[in-house]
Amino acid sequence: MDYNNYNNYNRDFRKGASSANRRRVQSVQEMMGPPAGNAYGQSSRNRSRSRTGSYDTSEFTGGIDAIAGVIFAILLGLCILAALLFFNSGAGRTSGYFPLNVVTINGVLNDSFAGLPGAPPADQPFTEAELAAALPSGTNASAGSDALSSLPTATDEPAAAATGSTGAAMLLDAGSGVPGYDQAATYAELLTQLDQAMSEGDSVFIGAKIGYTDDSTGSTLGFPQSVVEHFASFMSANPDKRQAFLDTIKDAEKYEGMSGTAHIVNLPLIRYKVTTDYDDTTFSFSGFSEQTINANQEATVAPMLPCMYTVTATCPSWAQPIEGQLEATFGENLEVNFGTN
Repeated sequence: MDYNNYNNYNRDFRKGASSANRRRVQSVQEMMGPPAGNAYGQSSRNRSRSRTGSYDTSEFTGGIDAIAGVIFAILLGLCILAALLFFNSGAGRTSGYFPLNVVTINGVLNDSFAGLPGAPPADQPFTEAELAAALPSGTNASAGSDALSSLPTATDEPAAAATGSTGAAMLLDAGSGVPGYDQAATYAELLTQLDQAMSEGDSVFIGAKIGYTDDSTGSTLGFPQSVVEHFASFMSANPDKRQAFLDTIKDAEKYEGMSGTAHIVNLPLIRYKVTTDYDDTTFSFSGFSEQTINANQEATVAPMLPCMYTVTATCPSWAQPIEGQLEATFGENLEVNFGTN
């Protein structure tokens, strides 16, 4: 036991100890100091009730986001100004315009040139009086706004159907075989060989093994060489289309044919009917020669193999030629019109 501490305790707290002999012991409150207050003796609790907050204003100094926003706004304004200047400078360069609805393929390519400088708004109809004044004599003005005044007068020639010249047809294999391939014993084996030939773009084998049925005679004929070459190139570059074609013709009851002793693929005739609302319209499909027809004529593009074709057309009445992609498929009524709906 620490006797010194014990003695100090007795001296400080034993009964009868005089105040003079006791040591001065500070309480916790005395050691911590008097309660905080203001000059008027206000406690901290009271002061907290009357205290009001204050703050200093700070200045926004910007940053990279603010700078980027300013730059973007400036660039946007310059782009809008340049677009307005370009439009105003080019709007009056030509007195004519390429007509609305230049190409319509079953409603797919409508309003190709709507909005070009000089063209009337698509939603602005022609009145019957305007149509009667603009159309050739004898034309019924109630035909509607599709009969635009920009359409040329149809010639007096009788309507005629033209068929494009596609060059010499390829000869179908009658049993002698194709160099580099064994003669297929079954239709399924032929399709395997055809898959290889299409992947390699072998137009010789394809042209010898795929034919079509002529509607007028019922005989099986070979496709033109230029058409086969386009088909072979397309199938070689598009494996998904090649597989879709093979999946379609694997039905032997519909597509198997015989040429002598050789198994062949016999396709139904696929054709495009082409019409126009403009005289001297010249057009062409990939693999087919050019044709020129007038407003009251139609042309037939056949025989076609099922694939994608690039179509181009020109006319003296047009400001520029047009070009598009069309796909020939089985079982569809394929038509293309160069003109209005």
